[in-house]
Amino acid sequence: SERKRLPHITSVPMLNPNHLTMDEKLVDGGSGEVWRASLRGVGDVALKVLTRHISDPSEVEAQWMREALALASMPQHPRIVRFYGCTRMLDTGAPALVLELVRGGPAASSLQHDGEQASAVAAA
Repeated sequence: SERKRLPHITSVPMLNPNHLTMDEKLVDGGSGEVWRASLRGVGDVALKVLTRHISDPSEVEAQWMREALALASMPQHPRIVRFYGCTRMLDTGAPALVLELVRGGPAASSLQHDGEQASAVAAA
């Protein structure tokens, strides 16, 4: 059978940072922090803020956009973390990704869904 190609995505939704409220820091990861936040009209979300300092600021921007484009190209599926869009933090201007909040542990590990183990796409 032929492998399905993901759609070619050239832009991602930009979210208004005023529509986000940071509630609780969940983890300090390799490229930044992940927060439980509230997105107006959605509710609880995961907010991945790229905070690690790289000597070349343009590389931070490139990394952010590569990750956002990859997430935006993923099909919607119950076992894939939903991507809502990108934003910039009001206080620092740091780039951030807004994702579905997966409760019960890091999304990087497998998720328990309807009694079955399922691999999840993790962005954090």
